[in-house]
Amino acid sequence: MRLLLAGIDTPIAKAFIKNYKSNFGLVALDPSKADFSKYEPVKEVFSAYEFDAIIYFASGAGKDLKLFKNLQYASINFGIKKMITVIVVDPTKTYDPLITVGEHTVFDSLVPVFIMQDKIGTALRFYEVYGKGENESVVSKMVTNAKKKNKIEIAQDKQINLLHLSDATSILNTFVTGDIKQGIYDASSPNQTALSAVAKAIKKQLPEVAIEILDRTLAETLELDTDPLVEILGTKFKFTTLNKGIGEMVG
Repeated sequence: MRLLLAGIDTPIAKAFIKNYKSNFGLVALDPSKADFSKYEPVKEVFSAYEFDAIIYFASGAGKDLKLFKNLQYASINFGIKKMITVIVVDPTKTYDPLITVGEHTVFDSLVPVFIMQDKIGTALRFYEVYGKGENESVVSKMVTNAKKKNKIEIAQDKQINLLHLSDATSILNTFVTGDIKQGIYDASSPNQTALSAVAKAIKKQLPEVAIEILDRTLAETLELDTDPLVEILGTKFKFTTLNKGIGEMVG
């Protein structure tokens, strides 16, 4: 199975390549070699290989619509049946919905709007993805502060949906290899975890760390619909526990 990957400088992309490079024939768009915001360079890549699926790891919140549209257009023209767009949403922010597409609420990115206009696209919306190999998640920043300052300070406690990096790549692999209905999926653990619980898990690994929570009132959080994902993954899928994930990062 040959995959075309775009946006491979993201943590999920790097982890996916590391974990599954032996499972697929991988071809990555190299932005240093061509301007893929234009269609012709994208078309040349599609002409050179026969792809079974496309994965676009959207930068930031997926605002690079030119690249996305070029990949989408080429996929349709070359008969590709599956295009997966990976979007990372910051769960610590509060978003106003941009638009409602069918049963889905779209926020922070217009990519899902265009995905629902074709018959091949699926969006995986990841939220708080943490683990070795990334340093932007809330968890990673808390671990870094704990190591450097021996202190974790939380302005206000909050419940968030955590997902270990290895789980994220496993979910992506499931969508790449499986026959799954097109749609917009909240790709996260179904159970929320408080920031205070994350701090306690870090302290378990680093007992000398002090924890200060300025406001213990739980802040507003995004409400995710993870039921469709859980149904797809099935009961055999086991999410990485917080203690194990933190242990790998601290160790």
